[in-house]
Amino acid sequence: MGTTTRTAWTRLSPQLAGDLVLRHDAVYEQAARLALGQYDHVRPAAVAYCETPEDVRTCLLFAREHGIHATPRSGGHGLAGWSTTEGLVIDLSRIAHVRIGPDSVHVGPGGQAVDAISALAPHGLQIAAGSDASVGLAGYLLGGGNGWQTRAFGLGSDRMVSAQVVLAEGRVLRCDSERHPELFWALRGGGGGNFGVVTDLEIRPNPVPRIVCYDVSWPWEQAVEVVEAWQQWMVHVPDRLASTLVALSLDAGTGEPPQLLVQGGYLGSPEEFERELAGLVAAVGRPPASAVSEDLPYRAAMMRQFGCAGWTTAQSHLVGHNPEASIPRHAFARDRSRMLAAPLTGSAVHEVLEVLEADSPRGFFRALTFRALGGAANIPAPEDTAYVHRDALFHAGYAAGFLSSGSPAETAAAAVSWVHRGFGVIDPHSNGHSYVNFPDPDLPDPHWSYYGSNYPRLCAVQRRYDPERFFRYPQSIGG
Repeated sequence: MGTTTRTAWTRLSPQLAGDLVLRHDAVYEQAARLALGQYDHVRPAAVAYCETPEDVRTCLLFAREHGIHATPRSGGHGLAGWSTTEGLVIDLSRIAHVRIGPDSVHVGPGGQAVDAISALAPHGLQIAAGSDASVGLAGYLLGGGNGWQTRAFGLGSDRMVSAQVVLAEGRVLRCDSERHPELFWALRGGGGGNFGVVTDLEIRPNPVPRIVCYDVSWPWEQAVEVVEAWQQWMVHVPDRLASTLVALSLDAGTGEPPQLLVQGGYLGSPEEFERELAGLVAAVGRPPASAVSEDLPYRAAMMRQFGCAGWTTAQSHLVGHNPEASIPRHAFARDRSRMLAAPLTGSAVHEVLEVLEADSPRGFFRALTFRALGGAANIPAPEDTAYVHRDALFHAGYAAGFLSSGSPAETAAAAVSWVHRGFGVIDPHSNGHSYVNFPDPDLPDPHWSYYGSNYPRLCAVQRRYDPERFFRYPQSIGG
């Protein structure tokens, strides 16, 4: 950075309650990191650890004054890497409050899934949170928020009561169904990084003290029957049942058949769940190779889902988040997925499974994942919130990646090529839409894919609340 810019940064630092980290600082490497190592080459000029909405406002005004690109960062899990920049990263990890009121819960954008779950568990309450312990609440909720509670209570964004937002011009406002209702509409599914920086989200909690969590597996040779039966099963089971089907190869190219798993949670008694599971087993026509279910406190069930069973909340964060954090970063990951408005049948099931059997080099995991939607998530009309996918029954797609930062570039290229192959197979069977929380830089028409018929209205909101298009990234609204 030049002398003039360095002087400007020096003036910014004492204006913040939090800390400003510059490239020459000892903690810079950790401050600049996202959850995925593939974006480590992006070198922010500065990272501001904001502690208050006023810190956020100060950073935005500074960036505007000096013509610096700025982007907010909540958990830093965005698959496309758009929560970093060569300019100023507005880090929200210290605005991580969880405050429980009589009818709602206020959460900070820097809170992560495990933080909210742990804070709410003693009260028998929960809000929707991601399937990874360290996923940030802001990006997750602003993009929709799908998980174990979705079919029973609706998306995380459907439970939003209000939001506090800092606009690019420096104004701090609270929006809800009566105050700035168009902005409130847009924040419920419009995705993070648009319109302004959210510093507080008010959510209606769900009564979820316990849940029956389950893991069921079948041998790979039964994959066609399981995929067909599972989809039909999910169309008819009670909304209290959440489920994900995963076909997974931990290392491509080994010759080992993929694992075939059905996982999820049931908001009811173990006896009720066993009756529902019997329906799936009957439809498959073959008993599972393994079936484990347990009625657990919700936090314990989610910690098992996260792969953090027996860990403390502090441990259940990405390494570097705090001294005890123990979750390793992925060096690389790529995902391409679509929404399905109807179950896949016949030859389509064979086609999507054959992608997992295709030859490929070793060194990366491969997964085909179907996440069940429907239920309460499909009750609102597409135009009721910015989240348009109210006809979707499944979110399905392919992912590949690896943990080791020492993997050769050819491994990443092979993983990307495999994901592209899978997307090409599933795309013709989809409704043409994608989930903004799983951004895909290669979509030919991302705005239609993410927002459908709601996109013109989102552009109108963007023109009103960010007329200069300060908030921008490759697929941002209005871009």
